[in-house]
Amino acid sequence: MIYFHPDPMGLLTPEPMEAEAAPVYLQLPSGAVVSAVRQEGLGLVIQSVASTDPGDYLYPQLQPGQVIRLRPQL
Repeated sequence: MIYFHPDPMGLLTPEPMEAEAAPVYLQLPSGAVVSAVRQEGLGLVIQSVASTDPGDYLYPQLQPGQVIRLRPQL
């Protein structure tokens, strides 16, 4: 069967993707590094935690998907 597509060159070139926000890396006092992404109105959304201390993974506030609220200081 012959596959027909109205724009055959569209199959060869990927569609432009939305630009993802650059991750923000936060270092905790324990030495762990938290990767988060800024989201408007929310603050920072945690993507991952990198640590050699197993205790850092037990904090519910540091689980991926949790939101860190940013408080502006004047």
